[in-house]
Amino acid sequence: MDFIEKKAIRNFKKGEFLCMENDKGNSMFIIQSGEVEVSTQIRNQKTVLAKLGSGAIIGEMALIDRQPRSATVRALTNVICLEINENIFQKLLGDVPPWMRSFYLILVERLRKADKRQRNMEISDIARQVFYFLDILLNGTKEDQFGNKSLNWNKIVEQITFIMNIDTEIVRKLLGILINSKLAKSELNYEKGRQFITDKFDTISILAEYSRAKYMEARGFNNEIKFKPWSKQELAVLSLISIIMGEQGKMNEIPIEYFEDKCRETLERPLNEYKKAIRVIKLKSIIKEKNTSEGVFFKVDNEKLKETLENIKQQNIFTEIEKNINRIFPD
Repeated sequence: MDFIEKKAIRNFKKGEFLCMENDKGNSMFIIQSGEVEVSTQIRNQKTVLAKLGSGAIIGEMALIDRQPRSATVRALTNVICLEINENIFQKLLGDVPPWMRSFYLILVERLRKADKRQRNMEISDIARQVFYFLDILLNGTKEDQFGNKSLNWNKIVEQITFIMNIDTEIVRKLLGILINSKLAKSELNYEKGRQFITDKFDTISILAEYSRAKYMEARGFNNEIKFKPWSKQELAVLSLISIIMGEQGKMNEIPIEYFEDKCRETLERPLNEYKKAIRVIKLKSIIKEKNTSEGVFFKVDNEKLKETLENIKQQNIFTEIEKNINRIFPD
């Protein structure tokens, strides 16, 4: 350690960088005194990961797996540290059993994967917050005579950028995703400038609540998310019920035999293969089995069926929005 202290001591003044993200990592640092800030760029936005002081070790992952630096480290005060370069590090590893070296590599690989997952989650969290804040802005806006709500595009971007401290380009792209999903549109008003216009503000409110619930659920809070995924079989049966009800007009009872015939005709499968799906739909009280002297029927609650189909339609929109977010903001 005497050799290291004499040869590896480094001094950094306040504001200087110990290392930069994506640079090649040739050394690690052990802070002796002072404080540093560890940060990374996520979608062109600086994100502070930690502030570290005496005893902290920095840059060890790049030294172990020889991958580029995963973060930038800047001195917040004057800093004294030991810089352990690759040659010294390899000498220190000389007494370490081979299995322990492999363990270090596995550990670093897992840490990098966890870091990547965190970055991927970041844009989802940002999107959820933006949609929630947008709903607050819309709730404070009155409908016009055509049933629309309008907000100044640049003002939305400015407000969200300021409140959430995120890059303006991210906000613009997320608003663009809502426009592409047909939940809103953008028009140029020569008096007011570019406008964000929607007549689907009720759906945006549901999206905002869905986003809030998903955000809180990811953080361990027990939230009741309104939309639960339906299986392919459940969706197929619901669709079939909707088709039959459309054919029958005001009637809300479907003979089981007729339903089975339509199942074979439309879904090309016997009704017996959809037992589990039908049981789920029964539990949702969308249909009830009714036995009469004339036979067995499915009695359909038209209001619940209509509400369920509308929820599925909205959920499909939200799923498409999430896909577009992943497409526009790739890894």
